[in-house]
Amino acid sequence: MSFVDDKIAEILSVLDELDYAGNTVVIYTSDHGETMGEHDLWGKRTLYEGSARVPLIVRWPGRLPAGTRISQPVEWVDLFPTLCDIAGTSTPDGLDGHSLIPLLLGDDSSGRGVAVSNGCRQNFRA
Repeated sequence: MSFVDDKIAEILSVLDELDYAGNTVVIYTSDHGETMGEHDLWGKRTLYEGSARVPLIVRWPGRLPAGTRISQPVEWVDLFPTLCDIAGTSTPDGLDGHSLIPLLLGDDSSGRGVAVSNGCRQNFRA
């Protein structure tokens, strides 16, 4: 993780140096995690915290307050509508996701309160 943190810091530093930070949105997320041996499991087929939760960090200087944390769950299906919102374009009809911008600006009523996921059925020890 420290390697990833260092590389993200380098990217943000270059954006600052080139004076692009003020008009650049940076979104960091990743694939779901591995269980890394927890619960005697290796892989991505469970809904334990280590494999179900992923990071989502949004940096938009001048628009989103730095250091804001939200506690409501969000989903990847929300990323495309969020990017459409940032770009100032409409979101196509029929999408399951919703823009996260209102939630990131403090409008708690815009969150759904739950995230939907599924996992493979397997026998394992808890």
